Amino acid sequence: MQVIKARVGAFPIISNGNIITIDCVQRNLAQTGADGVMTAEGILDDPALFARPSAVAGDEAEAPPPAAAAAVPVPVPDKLTLAMEYLSLAEHHPVTVKTVVFHVRRMAKQQLLDYQLLDDCLRADSLGVVKAVVAKALAYQMHPASFSYDADKEEREKGALARKKHEEGKRKRYQ
Repeated sequence: MQVIKARVGAFPIISNGNIITIDCVQRNLAQTGADGVMTAEGILDDPALFARPSAVAGDEAEAPPPAAAAAVPVPVPDKLTLAMEYLSLAEHHPVTVKTVVFHVRRMAKQQLLDYQLLDDCLRADSLGVVKAVVAKALAYQMHPASFSYDADKEEREKGALARKKHEEGKRKRYQ
């Protein structure tokens, strides 16, 4: 890539592929000499990927300039807050509900699982329903005592998952 960068001169080169952490970004830029990187899967799993400090040796994040050394680090937003921000953007820049559900599931899967809301998100049929599910998860996160684990719901979800896998298996065997 550095040969390509040298030959194209000032034309911006963007690298793409397997960017899943901020350290991947730093390594990729160092190895390729590219002007920037793209990510898809990594940013879905960690929507704050570019807001995280790097652990790569020699990175500027480890040795900030003297003027910035006294600055208070900006906290990285949590995944549910970022999911709500995404949903606000989706209201102004519409995408299909299926896409919204897929993105929110990837962004906040662990939190949705923790609060037994993943199935509610997956069944959502509108942006408003997805937003309500994420808002509920945020409320549980802010007030953990308000969440009550529902063993019956867990069993129903396990049963539904087993039925879905069985149906998918039947379809695959048929094909």
